[in-house]
This record gives sequence, structure tokens and C-alpha cells, in this order.
Amino acid sequence: MRAKSHRIVAARQKRLPCGKPLQPRRLRRLSLLLRKLRPKKKPEPVPTDRRRTHPDDLWLEIGQIVRPHGLHGSLQFRSWSGNLDPVDAGQELRLVLRSGEEIDIQVQSMRPFKKGALLDLAGVRTVTEADRLRQARVLVPRGVLEPPGEDEVFLNDLLGLEAVLPDGTVAGTVHDAVDTGPVLTLLIDGPFPGAVPYHHEWVGDPDFDAGRLPLKRKPIA
Repeated sequence: MRAKSHRIVAARQKRLPCGKPLQPRRLRRLSLLLRKLRPKKKPEPVPTDRRRTHPDDLWLEIGQIVRPHGLHGSLQFRSWSGNLDPVDAGQELRLVLRSGEEIDIQVQSMRPFKKGALLDLAGVRTVTEADRLRQARVLVPRGVLEPPGEDEVFLNDLLGLEAVLPDGTVAGTVHDAVDTGPVLTLLIDGPFPGAVPYHHEWVGDPDFDAGRLPLKRKPIA
């Protein structure tokens, strides 16, 4: 039986269809749950005790401010996962501006809009103030998000793992990921740099305690 292609699973395990970009686009890594799909006959869930533990106050990226909306400081927000609960009224956000400046701010109101939401943030009342936040990355504390379920991990947890070949040779470190269509691709930097599809035919279960990701094949150079 042919293995299914990858899908990205949101914080509440809502499945999202894979896009078909003309060119690889950088995956927004910090808030999405990544699921490595396997053939139904051979499920191999990642044991809970092997998952890396993190403090709940670690900030994870969940989306982006797209642009101002209207004349009173509202902002259009795009969620990477489709889950709008983390930006509900009263939630504290951390915005990372294009300049690199970080701003902690509270959501005063949220209403669904198209594929995201319209946000009213504390202290943002004019188009000029809202425009300053255009394209800002939106982060929330990790504790706000539901923990990963069976056979799921936060993609952010894979970054920094040591990629190890079947003979024990260290291929390098997982330093980034790109969404190239139906299969998510991990980028390895090190002695054997290259790309590795995050698929059961290419990678094994991540061992977060040891900080390692077993590879079944060499990265594609």
C-alpha cells in the first residue's frame, strides 16, 4: 500500500490541505504541528516519554499580521494553523516587526475574517499605527497551544536535532524546513548537507532525549 503524503496538523488537530506552490516556500515553523504519516498497517507512534519538554512560557510563532484593515487600527491576521483560539480577546501576543523589534501587546477583540481574523490590539487606533505592524510575526506562549497528539510533534522541536545515518555517522543538524508540496522537506547542515523528506521511508522516530533524528538514507545533495 502506498504511504500517504504529508499533511500539516493544526494545534487542535484540524487537517489542512497541502498547497501546490510553484516554488518552495518557507514553512512557518513555530506553531504548526507536523505529522509524519505512515502506512495504516504499520503505525509507529512516538512515545510521549521521548518528547522534548519545554517551559510553557516559550514563545512560538502562530501566524502573521498581513495588513491594516479599515480606518480605526484593525489588523488582518493570517494563522499558519487555522486555529484562532490563541488570538482570542484578552490573549497576550508578541509581535516581531520587520525591523526585528519585539512588542508585547494584548488582543482587545477578534473576529473571523476570510481565512484568518481581524484583530483590534491595545493602543492601536489609527491606520498609521496599524501600518507599522504590517507583516509582523505573531507569537504566543507555548502553554496556550494544545500539546501534540499521537505521532505528532511541533516542527520547532525538530529544528536543532542531530541527523544520524544508519551506520551511526552524523549527517548534520536539522536547521530549517520547506514545504515543497505534498511532502515537507527538512534541510540538513553539516558533513552531509542536503534535503530529507519528512516521511517514514526517509526518517525514523525522533529521539528528543538524545537530541537525534535517525535517517534511513543520506540527504539529497
